[in-house]
This record gives sequence, C-alpha cells and structure tokens, in this order.
Amino acid sequence: MIVTLLTDYGQADEFVGVCHGVIRTVAPDATIVDVTHGIPRHGIRHGALVLRNALPYLPIGVHVAVVDPQVGTERRAVALRCADGRLLVGPDNGVLSLAWERAGGVVEAMDISRSPQRLEPVSATFHGRDLFAPVAAHLATGAELATTGDPLDPAELVALALPEPSVDGDHALAHVLMVDRFGNASLNLGHADLLATNSEDSAQHLRRIGREPQVIPPGYDDELFRPSPRPASGKPRVLYLGGASELKGYNVASQFADTLAGPGILELRPADVAQAMAQHDVVLLPTRAEAFGLVAAEAIGSGRWVVARDIGGLREIVEPGVNGTLVADEDWAGALADVPNYDPYAVAATVQRYSLRSWQSRMAEAWNRLLAERSEGPQRT
Repeated sequence: MIVTLLTDYGQADEFVGVCHGVIRTVAPDATIVDVTHGIPRHGIRHGALVLRNALPYLPIGVHVAVVDPQVGTERRAVALRCADGRLLVGPDNGVLSLAWERAGGVVEAMDISRSPQRLEPVSATFHGRDLFAPVAAHLATGAELATTGDPLDPAELVALALPEPSVDGDHALAHVLMVDRFGNASLNLGHADLLATNSEDSAQHLRRIGREPQVIPPGYDDELFRPSPRPASGKPRVLYLGGASELKGYNVASQFADTLAGPGILELRPADVAQAMAQHDVVLLPTRAEAFGLVAAEAIGSGRWVVARDIGGLREIVEPGVNGTLVADEDWAGALADVPNYDPYAVAATVQRYSLRSWQSRMAEAWNRLLAERSEGPQRT
C-alpha cells in the first residue's frame, strides 16, 4: 500500500529520511510518496489546504500529515478511516480535516497517542518518527485500524475553520487562503463559472478545445521585488534560478550563470530570491516550458535585464530591447554579450501591470463581470 508524507520538516535536516527509514523497517514493501516537506513551519492551514488539493491525485492509501506546533502537549494524535477508504494519520489539530472532508468524511477514528505500535521512548518533539510513521507503516502492512489505539468519536475531532466568501449584490468578497511559491493565490471562491488562465499563450491552447477563457496574469510582489542600482562590478553578473533539469535549461545556465538550482530552490524564501536578483545584473531564463514567467516578472520588477528563451508566456513579459532579450537561435553567449547599459528603474517600470495589486484589480473586475452576468441571466435552481 502507498504511504504519502506531508510535513513542515524541510529538506535541510535528517527528519524526512528518518521517517522513511521507520516506515521501511516496518513495511519494507511500502511505496512512499513525498507530497511536500516545504509547508511553512507550523503552517497548519497551509498544510491542510495542500493535502486537500493533492488528495484527488493520490492513490487510496495511508496519508500522513505532520504540521504540529503543539507537539509534546496534550493534543491528540489520530488515525482515521474515511468514507472513500483512505487512512489519515497525524496530529488532531485540523491539518487532516480538509482532507477528510474531501474524502467523504470520517467513518472510524482512533486516538493513537499511546499506540502500542509507537516507538519507545517517544520523543517530546519528534512524533513524526516515533508515532505517526510507525502507525502508518503498520496500517500499510494491512493492520486493522482498531489495533492502532483507542476508539474516538469522530465528532470530537478538531476541524479547521476557513473564512467563508460572501456575495452582496454585484460584489463578491473572497479571501486568499494561501499563496504558493510562484505567486498563485488560492481563494475560497470557486472557479466553476469562471475559466481563467494566466497568459495569452495558455489561452490559445484552451481555445483549440472550444473554451474561451479570461486571461488574468498572476502578480508579483512589487513591495519585495523593487528596483535597485546595478552591482558595482566590471563584468555583468548572470543569475539562474530554477530546476536542475534540461527542461528548465540548466544545461545552458551552468555554462553562463551563477546558479541557484535543484530541489531546494522551491524552499528559498521570496526575500532570498529578491536579494539574489539585486546582487546580479542579468537573470537568465533558458527554460523550454513557461506558461507565464513569474520569475521574469520578479526579475524585471527588480530592475534586472532578462535574457530568456523565445517561448510561451515569456513573450508577453519580456520586451526585446526594452527590459530584456528573447533568444530563438540558441546563441546565449551572444545575447549575454549584447546586454545594454540599461537603467534599472526604467526596466522595472515596464512590468507594473503585472504587480500583485494589478492582479487583485483584474480578479475583482472578472468576478464583478461574472456576478453581473449571473444577475442578468436566468435564475438557477
């Protein structure tokens, strides 16, 4: 059976690997899927939302979530069976609640705080290793849920309370529940009646299958990514931020740029990205796939020249000769050699339409149009 792991442990320490080891010791044939270990520290709501969003794409199995600021206190540890057959394991602090709602509700619950399957002695701070991993592993081997601890009334479980959207006349009030690394904001207002995409390039693909979307580009944080003078250095410094893969153009970047690449790139704080951009003259984007190009917007908003592959959404952000260079012929060396003596502040001014505030305005306009159309049309029952 599959065991999935979602935590706020990060990748810098041994915590994730140790949990893998505990599971493998008990269930050597289990398939382990790391959903993410990049949840912000103690971010219960963020973890709950990510688990809920990921669940439909995961096989039915044992799903462990450990975002646990109350570890070592009297908070319960639980193992749950959902209506669709999934098993959830984690702290009883709400991190599992959106997932069990997505899975049809809880049909059986166990308090595993004193589970006979726990490792002894139980650490006061590492229940992922001593409690959740071994219980999940036993369940993956086919152990009955009833063997993991003491029965618990599902009505006593802690459920996460999310803000509710509201509609007043022709206006809707929604809340941003979380913002991912790429600046995509998740709202508590559904998109069932509004098909939106982030670039004209993506919209063209949808039109080919008969759909007509609204183009609403995401916004970059213009309070964080702000223009600054270029570094005082002779040769222009080139920066690459991205995955260590050929798809993202790492083979090109490694020849010409200072690289911040690989799995850990997604754990960089936005402030670290902004600082890295300020310390360089050029941001290199040789990626072979890009629907929008938020990094390009952040770089240009920071007043830095962008040298990017001539593809997709990058064409909508990079204006050749104004804020960057688009490369169609693989002559990256030539493009980097021809970077002009640009004005960072003039470069930054070209992407203000992609600021976070502009995105908020575009989203509000789209929803207001939708509400107006619905109020004018036939009533639904």
